[in-house]
Amino acid sequence: MNTAYLINQLFSQGMDNRKQKHTPAYNTRTTETGIELALAVPGYAKEVFSISVEDAQLKIAAKVLEEEKEVKYYQKGIANGSFEVTYRLSSKLDAEGIKARHEDGVLYISIDKKEIQSHKVSIA
Repeated sequence: MNTAYLINQLFSQGMDNRKQKHTPAYNTRTTETGIELALAVPGYAKEVFSISVEDAQLKIAAKVLEEEKEVKYYQKGIANGSFEVTYRLSSKLDAEGIKARHEDGVLYISIDKKEIQSHKVSIA
């Protein structure tokens, strides 16, 4: 299977983040078994994330309670707050075996390639 094709097909319709105040920066890379998505989420605790798959779409959300008091920043370059991003998954990826881990301000999501068994078809 061509890995470049798999990466290109990972997000066949891209991200749906039109309603977002911000969207975390992310990287995708191939691994021996599939692909890995890494979202930059500094300052977020792992408990605020929810990850789900529905209709071949991977949905990643973070629910963060906003600060009640108004904070006045001189300069603000770090995005924070709730967000939700959706990625359309390629049919060549195993949506059942998605794994996630949160480490050093990065949310890693691993998605394995589907095992495709080749077989001969007999003609009746």
